Amino acid sequence: MHRIGFTVLAVALAGLLSGCFSWVSGIVGVRGEVVFADTGLGVRSRGEVAGQTFQTREDGRLALSVRAGVHDYTVTTLMGTDRGKVTYSGTGPLRVTVPAFSGWSRALFDELLIDERAGVTKRWEYGKTVKVWIETVPHHNGAGVAKEVLRQWESLLNLHAPPQHPALRFEFVASPYNADMTVTFHEVVEYVDPTSGKILRPDGYCALRWNRLTGRIEKADVQIRHAHARSYGLLRHEIGHCLGLGHSTNPNHLMYPTVSSNKNITTVETYYVRLLYSIGRSQALAGARPSALPEDHVVRIEYLPDGTIRQIIPDWVEDAL
Repeated sequence: MHRIGFTVLAVALAGLLSGCFSWVSGIVGVRGEVVFADTGLGVRSRGEVAGQTFQTREDGRLALSVRAGVHDYTVTTLMGTDRGKVTYSGTGPLRVTVPAFSGWSRALFDELLIDERAGVTKRWEYGKTVKVWIETVPHHNGAGVAKEVLRQWESLLNLHAPPQHPALRFEFVASPYNADMTVTFHEVVEYVDPTSGKILRPDGYCALRWNRLTGRIEKADVQIRHAHARSYGLLRHEIGHCLGLGHSTNPNHLMYPTVSSNKNITTVETYYVRLLYSIGRSQALAGARPSALPEDHVVRIEYLPDGTIRQIIPDWVEDAL
Protein backbone atom coordinates (compact mmCIF):
# COMPACT_ATOMS: atom_id res chain seq x y z
CA MET A 1 0.00 0.00 0.00
CA HIS A 2 2.76 2.38 0.86
CA ARG A 3 4.70 1.65 -2.35
CA ILE A 4 1.58 2.15 -4.53
CA GLY A 5 0.71 5.38 -2.76
CA PHE A 6 4.24 6.65 -3.25
CA THR A 7 4.13 5.82 -6.98
CA VAL A 8 0.83 7.65 -7.51
CA LEU A 9 2.16 10.66 -5.63
CA ALA A 10 5.39 10.66 -7.64
CA VAL A 11 3.48 10.56 -10.95
CA ALA A 12 1.19 13.41 -9.84
CA LEU A 13 4.11 15.56 -8.76
CA ALA A 14 5.97 14.89 -12.00
CA GLY A 15 2.89 15.94 -13.93
CA LEU A 16 2.52 19.14 -11.96
CA LEU A 17 6.11 20.07 -12.73
CA SER A 18 5.50 19.58 -16.47
CA GLY A 19 2.25 21.60 -16.51
CA CYS A 20 -0.23 18.72 -16.56
CA PHE A 21 -0.80 15.19 -15.26
CA SER A 22 -2.93 12.28 -16.48
CA TRP A 23 -6.02 11.08 -14.66
CA VAL A 24 -8.14 8.59 -16.68
CA SER A 25 -9.42 8.14 -20.24
CA GLY A 26 -7.30 10.91 -21.70
CA ILE A 27 -8.39 13.51 -19.15
CA VAL A 28 -5.47 15.49 -17.80
CA GLY A 29 -5.08 17.85 -14.89
CA VAL A 30 -4.06 21.14 -16.45
CA ARG A 31 -2.46 24.26 -15.12
CA GLY A 32 -3.74 27.18 -17.11
CA GLU A 33 -4.19 30.91 -17.18
CA VAL A 34 -6.54 33.61 -18.38
CA VAL A 35 -4.70 36.53 -19.98
CA PHE A 36 -5.70 39.89 -21.42
CA ALA A 37 -5.31 40.37 -25.20
CA ASP A 38 -1.69 40.14 -26.38
CA THR A 39 -0.18 41.46 -23.15
CA GLY A 40 0.42 38.20 -21.31
CA LEU A 41 -1.06 39.85 -18.21
CA GLY A 42 -3.04 37.38 -16.13
CA VAL A 43 -6.54 38.61 -15.24
CA ARG A 44 -8.70 37.75 -12.27
CA SER A 45 -11.70 35.92 -13.69
CA ARG A 46 -14.31 33.23 -13.24
CA GLY A 47 -16.05 31.03 -15.76
CA GLU A 48 -16.29 27.61 -17.37
CA VAL A 49 -14.10 25.54 -19.69
CA ALA A 50 -15.22 22.16 -21.06
CA GLY A 51 -18.13 22.16 -18.63
CA GLN A 52 -15.96 22.80 -15.58
CA THR A 53 -16.28 25.96 -13.55
CA PHE A 54 -13.21 27.82 -12.34
CA GLN A 55 -12.12 30.94 -10.50
CA THR A 56 -8.60 32.19 -11.06
CA ARG A 57 -6.18 33.77 -8.65
CA GLU A 58 -5.21 37.42 -9.03
CA ASP A 59 -2.49 36.42 -11.51
CA GLY A 60 -5.03 34.65 -13.75
CA ARG A 61 -3.81 31.13 -12.90
CA LEU A 62 -6.27 28.22 -12.75
CA ALA A 63 -6.37 24.42 -12.57
CA LEU A 64 -8.70 22.13 -14.56
CA SER A 65 -9.03 18.52 -15.71
CA VAL A 66 -9.67 18.36 -19.47
CA ARG A 67 -9.05 16.19 -22.54
CA ALA A 68 -7.05 17.29 -25.54
CA GLY A 69 -9.26 18.96 -28.13
CA VAL A 70 -11.35 22.04 -28.77
CA HIS A 71 -13.47 23.22 -25.84
CA ASP A 72 -16.10 25.89 -25.30
CA TYR A 73 -15.32 28.49 -22.68
CA THR A 74 -17.08 31.33 -20.90
CA VAL A 75 -14.96 33.84 -19.00
CA THR A 76 -16.23 36.76 -16.92
CA THR A 77 -13.90 39.52 -15.76
CA LEU A 78 -14.56 43.04 -14.48
CA MET A 79 -14.56 44.04 -18.16
CA GLY A 80 -17.46 41.75 -19.08
CA THR A 81 -18.18 38.22 -20.32
CA ASP A 82 -16.50 36.58 -23.29
CA ARG A 83 -17.42 33.27 -24.94
CA GLY A 84 -15.43 31.27 -27.45
CA LYS A 85 -13.43 28.12 -28.11
CA VAL A 86 -9.99 27.17 -26.87
CA THR A 87 -7.78 24.39 -28.21
CA TYR A 88 -5.81 22.22 -25.80
CA SER A 89 -3.07 20.01 -27.26
CA GLY A 90 -2.95 17.62 -24.32
CA THR A 91 0.38 18.87 -22.99
CA GLY A 92 1.56 22.04 -21.31
CA PRO A 93 -0.59 24.83 -19.90
CA LEU A 94 -3.99 25.87 -21.20
CA ARG A 95 -4.33 29.56 -22.08
CA VAL A 96 -7.60 31.45 -22.51
CA THR A 97 -7.24 34.94 -23.98
CA VAL A 98 -9.71 37.69 -23.14
CA PRO A 99 -10.05 39.98 -26.18
CA ALA A 100 -9.14 43.66 -26.00
CA PHE A 101 -11.91 46.20 -25.51
CA SER A 102 -12.61 49.03 -27.94
CA GLY A 103 -10.07 51.83 -27.46
CA TRP A 104 -7.36 49.54 -26.06
CA SER A 105 -3.72 50.43 -26.65
CA ARG A 106 -0.48 49.74 -24.83
CA ALA A 107 0.36 53.44 -24.93
CA LEU A 108 -2.86 54.42 -23.16
CA PHE A 109 -2.33 51.59 -20.66
CA ASP A 110 0.98 53.20 -19.75
CA GLU A 111 -0.52 56.69 -19.59
CA LEU A 112 -3.52 55.84 -17.42
CA LEU A 113 -2.29 52.92 -15.33
CA ILE A 114 1.49 53.21 -14.96
CA ASP A 115 2.80 55.76 -12.51
CA GLU A 116 5.12 57.99 -14.51
CA ARG A 117 7.81 58.21 -11.85
CA ALA A 118 7.60 54.84 -10.08
CA GLY A 119 7.01 52.84 -13.27
CA VAL A 120 4.32 50.48 -11.89
CA THR A 121 0.56 50.31 -11.42
CA LYS A 122 -1.06 51.34 -8.17
CA ARG A 123 -4.52 50.57 -6.77
CA TRP A 124 -6.39 49.56 -3.63
CA GLU A 125 -6.39 45.91 -2.55
CA TYR A 126 -9.03 43.99 -4.49
CA GLY A 127 -12.19 43.55 -2.43
CA LYS A 128 -11.26 46.28 0.06
CA THR A 129 -13.91 48.42 1.74
CA VAL A 130 -12.42 51.92 1.59
CA LYS A 131 -13.63 54.07 4.47
CA VAL A 132 -14.31 57.64 3.29
CA TRP A 133 -14.82 60.78 5.34
CA ILE A 134 -16.19 63.84 3.51
CA GLU A 135 -16.19 67.29 5.06
CA THR A 136 -19.62 68.94 5.24
CA VAL A 137 -19.63 72.66 4.44
CA PRO A 138 -22.86 74.61 5.16
CA HIS A 139 -22.77 77.02 2.19
CA HIS A 140 -22.38 74.44 -0.59
CA ASN A 141 -23.26 70.82 -1.26
CA GLY A 142 -19.78 69.65 -2.11
CA ALA A 143 -20.20 66.64 0.20
CA GLY A 144 -23.29 65.56 -1.72
CA VAL A 145 -21.49 65.86 -5.05
CA ALA A 146 -18.52 63.87 -3.72
CA LYS A 147 -20.81 61.06 -2.53
CA GLU A 148 -22.54 60.92 -5.91
CA VAL A 149 -19.21 60.74 -7.71
CA LEU A 150 -17.86 58.00 -5.43
CA ARG A 151 -21.01 55.91 -5.98
CA GLN A 152 -20.73 56.48 -9.74
CA TRP A 153 -17.16 55.18 -9.86
CA GLU A 154 -18.06 52.28 -7.55
CA SER A 155 -21.01 51.27 -9.73
CA LEU A 156 -19.00 51.44 -12.98
CA LEU A 157 -16.08 49.46 -11.55
CA ASN A 158 -18.29 46.71 -10.13
CA LEU A 159 -20.76 46.35 -13.01
CA HIS A 160 -19.55 42.83 -13.87
CA ALA A 161 -18.28 41.83 -10.40
CA PRO A 162 -20.18 39.26 -8.30
CA PRO A 163 -22.51 41.26 -5.99
CA GLN A 164 -21.14 39.41 -2.96
CA HIS A 165 -17.52 40.07 -3.99
CA PRO A 166 -17.15 43.60 -5.41
CA ALA A 167 -13.75 44.80 -6.57
CA LEU A 168 -13.99 47.82 -4.25
CA ARG A 169 -16.56 49.39 -1.94
CA PHE A 170 -16.81 52.85 -0.41
CA GLU A 171 -18.15 53.19 3.11
CA PHE A 172 -18.86 56.67 4.47
CA VAL A 173 -17.66 57.20 8.04
CA ALA A 174 -18.28 59.92 10.61
CA SER A 175 -14.65 60.69 11.51
CA PRO A 176 -11.50 61.37 9.47
CA TYR A 177 -9.39 59.54 12.04
CA ASN A 178 -10.39 56.04 10.93
CA ALA A 179 -10.78 56.90 7.23
CA ASP A 180 -8.72 55.52 4.33
CA MET A 181 -9.79 58.45 2.14
CA THR A 182 -10.73 62.02 3.02
CA VAL A 183 -12.37 64.73 0.92
CA THR A 184 -12.05 68.30 2.19
CA PHE A 185 -12.84 71.79 0.86
CA HIS A 186 -10.66 74.90 1.15
CA GLU A 187 -10.59 78.56 0.19
CA VAL A 188 -7.11 78.02 -1.26
CA VAL A 189 -5.48 74.70 -2.14
CA GLU A 190 -1.71 74.86 -2.28
CA TYR A 191 1.51 72.94 -1.84
CA VAL A 192 5.21 73.56 -2.39
CA ASP A 193 7.13 71.86 -5.18
CA PRO A 194 10.14 70.42 -3.30
CA THR A 195 12.45 70.85 -6.31
CA SER A 196 11.80 74.44 -7.37
CA GLY A 197 10.29 75.77 -4.15
CA LYS A 198 7.41 77.15 -6.22
CA ILE A 199 4.02 77.41 -4.50
CA LEU A 200 1.28 75.84 -6.61
CA ARG A 201 -2.39 76.66 -6.12
CA PRO A 202 -4.45 74.17 -8.16
CA ASP A 203 -8.25 73.99 -8.08
CA GLY A 204 -7.93 70.57 -6.51
CA TYR A 205 -5.53 67.73 -5.94
CA CYS A 206 -5.33 64.11 -4.90
CA ALA A 207 -2.61 63.06 -2.47
CA LEU A 208 -1.87 59.33 -2.35
CA ARG A 209 0.20 57.20 -0.05
CA TRP A 210 1.06 53.89 -1.66
CA ASN A 211 3.61 51.10 -1.61
CA ARG A 212 5.77 50.73 -4.72
CA LEU A 213 6.68 47.12 -3.96
CA THR A 214 3.10 45.88 -3.65
CA GLY A 215 1.45 48.52 -5.85
CA ARG A 216 -1.20 49.02 -3.16
CA ILE A 217 -2.74 52.37 -2.23
CA GLU A 218 -2.93 52.85 1.53
CA LYS A 219 -4.31 56.39 1.96
CA ALA A 220 -5.92 59.03 -0.23
CA ASP A 221 -6.68 62.70 0.43
CA VAL A 222 -8.66 64.91 -1.94
CA GLN A 223 -8.62 68.70 -1.50
CA ILE A 224 -10.95 70.93 -3.52
CA ARG A 225 -11.35 74.70 -3.58
CA HIS A 226 -14.72 75.96 -2.30
CA ALA A 227 -15.23 77.72 -5.63
CA HIS A 228 -15.23 74.32 -7.38
CA ALA A 229 -16.96 72.22 -4.73
CA ARG A 230 -19.87 71.49 -7.09
CA SER A 231 -17.66 70.69 -10.08
CA TYR A 232 -18.64 67.12 -10.92
CA GLY A 233 -15.87 66.96 -13.51
CA LEU A 234 -13.14 67.93 -11.05
CA LEU A 235 -14.37 65.53 -8.36
CA ARG A 236 -14.72 62.68 -10.87
CA HIS A 237 -11.16 63.39 -12.00
CA GLU A 238 -9.72 63.44 -8.47
CA ILE A 239 -11.53 60.25 -7.45
CA GLY A 240 -10.11 58.70 -10.64
CA HIS A 241 -6.65 59.47 -9.25
CA CYS A 242 -7.71 57.99 -5.90
CA LEU A 243 -8.57 54.73 -7.67
CA GLY A 244 -5.11 54.61 -9.26
CA LEU A 245 -5.55 56.34 -12.62
CA GLY A 246 -2.97 58.77 -13.95
CA HIS A 247 -3.33 61.53 -16.54
CA SER A 248 -4.22 61.02 -20.20
CA THR A 249 -2.84 63.04 -23.10
CA ASN A 250 -6.24 62.89 -24.82
CA PRO A 251 -8.19 66.14 -24.16
CA ASN A 252 -11.48 64.24 -24.61
CA HIS A 253 -10.76 62.07 -21.57
CA LEU A 254 -11.85 62.84 -18.02
CA MET A 255 -8.26 62.19 -16.88
CA TYR A 256 -6.76 64.93 -19.08
CA PRO A 257 -4.81 67.25 -16.71
CA THR A 258 -7.19 70.19 -17.17
CA VAL A 259 -10.82 69.21 -16.74
CA SER A 260 -14.15 70.94 -17.44
CA SER A 261 -16.65 71.25 -14.60
CA ASN A 262 -19.21 68.92 -16.23
CA LYS A 263 -16.82 66.34 -17.74
CA ASN A 264 -18.01 62.76 -17.35
CA ILE A 265 -16.20 59.41 -17.19
CA THR A 266 -15.66 58.06 -20.69
CA THR A 267 -16.36 54.44 -21.63
CA VAL A 268 -12.72 53.70 -22.42
CA GLU A 269 -11.55 55.06 -19.04
CA THR A 270 -14.14 52.83 -17.36
CA TYR A 271 -12.61 49.80 -19.09
CA TYR A 272 -9.10 50.80 -18.06
CA VAL A 273 -9.99 51.12 -14.38
CA ARG A 274 -11.69 47.70 -14.58
CA LEU A 275 -8.52 46.30 -16.16
CA LEU A 276 -6.44 47.89 -13.39
CA TYR A 277 -8.43 46.00 -10.75
CA SER A 278 -8.31 42.76 -12.79
CA ILE A 279 -4.51 42.45 -12.90
CA GLY A 280 -1.71 42.25 -10.37
CA ARG A 281 1.06 44.81 -10.02
CA SER A 282 2.31 45.55 -13.54
CA GLN A 283 5.03 47.49 -15.30
CA ALA A 284 4.81 49.52 -18.51
CA LEU A 285 3.85 47.75 -21.74
CA ALA A 286 4.90 50.33 -24.33
CA GLY A 287 8.16 51.53 -22.82
CA ALA A 288 8.74 55.14 -21.75
CA ARG A 289 5.49 57.08 -21.59
CA PRO A 290 5.11 60.75 -22.54
CA SER A 291 4.20 63.14 -19.79
CA ALA A 292 0.58 64.28 -19.90
CA LEU A 293 1.37 67.24 -17.66
CA PRO A 294 2.10 70.81 -18.73
CA GLU A 295 5.26 72.30 -17.22
CA ASP A 296 3.35 74.17 -14.49
CA HIS A 297 1.53 70.99 -13.33
CA VAL A 298 4.18 69.69 -10.95
CA VAL A 299 3.56 66.32 -9.31
CA ARG A 300 5.15 66.15 -5.90
CA ILE A 301 6.48 62.74 -4.91
CA GLU A 302 8.26 61.74 -1.71
CA TYR A 303 9.82 58.38 -0.88
CA LEU A 304 9.13 57.81 2.81
CA PRO A 305 11.47 55.90 5.19
CA ASP A 306 9.15 52.87 5.35
CA GLY A 307 9.37 52.38 1.57
CA THR A 308 6.02 53.92 0.68
CA ILE A 309 5.44 56.86 -1.63
CA ARG A 310 3.55 60.06 -0.88
CA GLN A 311 2.39 61.69 -4.06
CA ILE A 312 0.42 64.87 -4.78
CA ILE A 313 -1.27 65.19 -8.19
CA PRO A 314 -2.63 68.71 -8.95
CA ASP A 315 -5.46 69.60 -11.33
CA TRP A 316 -7.12 72.69 -12.76
CA VAL A 317 -10.66 73.42 -13.96
CA GLU A 318 -10.69 74.91 -17.44
CA ASP A 319 -13.98 76.79 -17.14
CA ALA A 320 -15.62 78.96 -14.50
CA LEU A 321 -18.63 77.60 -12.66
